[in-house]
Amino acid sequence: MADKESNVYSWQAVAAPKGLPSDVKAKLHAAIVSALNDPQAKPKLLELGFEIVANTPEQFSAYQASEFARWKNLIQSRNIKAD
Repeated sequence: MADKESNVYSWQAVAAPKGLPSDVKAKLHAAIVSALNDPQAKPKLLELGFEIVANTPEQFSAYQASEFARWKNLIQSRNIKAD
């Protein structure tokens, strides 16, 4: 049985260029959240097994940083090397 440290989760995200003006970022985020929650799209995404999180850009950045740190730790602690 795999330990919690090595559980793999798939996630998808939308990225924008660094330095995107905050007003543009807010409009883009609102449009994406609206599209994900659209009554015609949301049921199809859920049927495909997606979990719609639609968190803020700041929340996702924190999640992404924690995922990178988690995998870096796992790779280093188990001395995993690419062949």
